[in-house]
Amino acid sequence: MAVASVNGVDLYYETYGRGEPLVLAHGYCTSINLWQHQIPLLAQRYHVIAYDARGHGLSSAPAGKEHYTLTHLVEDMHALLRHLGIPQAYIAGHSMGGATTAGFAARYPAMTRAALICNIDGGQQPSDPVLDQEAAETRRKAMELVRVRGLADYARQQIVNKTVPRFISENTQEQERFVTRYAHQPLHGYLGVGEALPWREAWLTDAARSLKMPVAIIAGTEDVMHRGAEILHQHLPQSHFVSIQEAPHDSMNARPQAFNSGFEEYLSNLEQGKSVAGQQVL
Repeated sequence: MAVASVNGVDLYYETYGRGEPLVLAHGYCTSINLWQHQIPLLAQRYHVIAYDARGHGLSSAPAGKEHYTLTHLVEDMHALLRHLGIPQAYIAGHSMGGATTAGFAARYPAMTRAALICNIDGGQQPSDPVLDQEAAETRRKAMELVRVRGLADYARQQIVNKTVPRFISENTQEQERFVTRYAHQPLHGYLGVGEALPWREAWLTDAARSLKMPVAIIAGTEDVMHRGAEILHQHLPQSHFVSIQEAPHDSMNARPQAFNSGFEEYLSNLEQGKSVAGQQVL
């Protein structure tokens, strides 16, 4: 088992393939397994490094929201790359991992060959007090249920209440994967990240807008953060925006072929020296 002891925690990681280094950072309440449809394909061309963030998967899960700031997540990624002796890499992340990617690219631009920010707004989503209050109440109820019944029951409740994306609600195999994913989520990590909300830290907004390296922004049209992702694209004239039609927040699993196409095509064009700024609809 490959583990890097960094910043007071053990980070579990896996590596695949050969080529230019490509880091994959997953989102909240998931793990390396988020990238099940991407790793086999990307490993054919790249040295893929996928890891479980603190509080997730097989990595350490300390108790307390103070352990799950965006700075903690960014510095963990930095320490992992140093542990592996990698001076520069393509950095890609989904949701919480996308916020980590943007924060890392802002703090360590020399180590970021390109940033691929997936299904996250980089702190750009317009604020709506009513929706924000509703979201806060939903999180409160979720945490209360998790404390009483556990994460597997919480996942099952989401399926029963039909608050999961269609690709899960309409497929029993995806439902089983969804429940298993939550059942394997460490409780301290779920609560700590859910209380810390690292992707909403104020410094991320300016950090994401400051990026100067090549940036790809990928978002599903059914994701509430799609609008914020568009706004981030508008602030970064060098960026390429990939809009995946009829895809929810978990776009890489809902429409993996479209996601992979946009992801791979962007990197291929970048490596060939082609113009990569613009917009693409898949």
